[in-house]
Formats: sequence, structure tokens, C-alpha cells
Amino acid sequence: MASHFTADEDIFALVCVDDDRANGLDPQMMQYINDKLEESGTLQVHGEFIATAESDQTLYAMRSLEQHIGRSITWLRGSAFDQLIAKKKMVPSQFARFCTTELKIIPMATYIYHKYGSAVIDNIGIRYDEQNRVKKDQRQETSIVIGTHKNGNNKWLDFHWGNATYPLVYDMPVTKHHVVQYWKDKHISFPVDSNCVGCFHKPLQQLRKNLDRDPVKMQWFIDQQFNLYQKGIVFDYKDLHRIALQADFFDGTGAGCQSNFCTD
Repeated sequence: MASHFTADEDIFALVCVDDDRANGLDPQMMQYINDKLEESGTLQVHGEFIATAESDQTLYAMRSLEQHIGRSITWLRGSAFDQLIAKKKMVPSQFARFCTTELKIIPMATYIYHKYGSAVIDNIGIRYDEQNRVKKDQRQETSIVIGTHKNGNNKWLDFHWGNATYPLVYDMPVTKHHVVQYWKDKHISFPVDSNCVGCFHKPLQQLRKNLDRDPVKMQWFIDQQFNLYQKGIVFDYKDLHRIALQADFFDGTGAGCQSNFCTD
């Protein structure tokens, strides 16, 4: 989408974790990420990047994409995922879907508030073949912290930060086939399965494949759940390694997050 629909600013919100065991990036890439987060001002607020719950290949692809489109991409981060889980004493699930809001939407809304001060037009890259993810209500609102009161408590604002548009659905209908064909000879290696590797939205077979492909990051998800299970909270993935691999399974075909800010 960034190649065909030029925006005033391209934004990528990165899901960070504070466990360096989940980091498979080279030192040059680590420096690049922290430089980008420093440029956006989110490093100063939330600290340096240590690792991500997303595929490391996603981060390399975003760096290459910046070169391909010939303009800078703004990288943002929010709180560390593991800190958020510890604070809420739960892992995200169908019944408590807080991860996208906290880790992607709030960082973007906060950035837009401080830079633009009012709602922007938000191009979302949902494709024509996934119209079930399109929201009828285009108004995007969330609560953000805009400062502190005299007593030290956070000052919150319900901020209308964006108006959603879906160019790949209504302006230039694009399916996954078109996307694959476009990037076929562009020399950018995208992950076969994007967003957080252990996302609860993914089918079990996708999670099982990710366990083999990215065992360190999947172990991070399992550890988060296990730590909470010890306190009596049930988790889903403890027996994931016992699931047989489906030989003809196609990556990246599972349901995407309905919040629209995680790719699939």
C-alpha cells in the first residue's frame, strides 16, 4: 500500500518485549531500530528496544521497505509487552483483547496528538479479500495520557485521532495474489506469517508451525502464560509441541486481528 498510496507520514508501531532471549537481530539492525525510535520520541518515553514479539524478519522488511518507497517511515513503540502482561496479570485472549490497543493504537494516537493535534486520515492496508475486517464506523478514538495532574495522577483524554479509509478495498481492489505478484521481484523478504508469532488469533496449526520456525519467540509466549498459570490463570499453549504438523498447511491464512492494526 505504501508503494501506491503516498501518505504525508508512514507509521509502524512495533511490539517490544524486554527479554533479550527473544532477540535474533544483528547489532546494526538494533542500532537502526533504536535510532528510529529516538527520532519519534518514543525511545525517550519507553526505553531502548531490546526484542520484539513479532518476527524479526518483519523488522528487516520494514527497513527495506523504507528504501523501496524512498521516504522515511516513523517507528513507534509503547510499553513492553511483558510489562503490560505483568501489570494486567493476564495474557491477551478472545476475552481480553488489550494488546493491539495498548501496543499499537495508543502509541500511534499519542504520537498523532502531540504532532498534529487532531484527527488524521488513516489509510489501513486491509485487502479486498479480507473485507470482513473492515469496520463500518470509520471514526477512531482511544484514551491517551496527555500529562499529569498536580497530584501526580495521569491526565487522560478521549482523543479522536483518525478517520479510517481502506484504499486496497475501495480505491484499488487488491487481493493477496496481487500483493505476492507485486513483491515477487522486488528483493524484499517478508515473513510468511506476520504480526506477533504467538498471537491468539492464529489457528493452532499456524502456532505449531511458528513453534518450529521461531522457537525462542514462541517460548517467550509460553513462558508468559506459564508464569500466570502458576497463579491459577489457565493458558492455551502448554501442549502446543504435541500437535502434529500439517504438511500441506499454508502460512498466513488465519484470521487477522479485528482491531485492524496488526497485519496478517
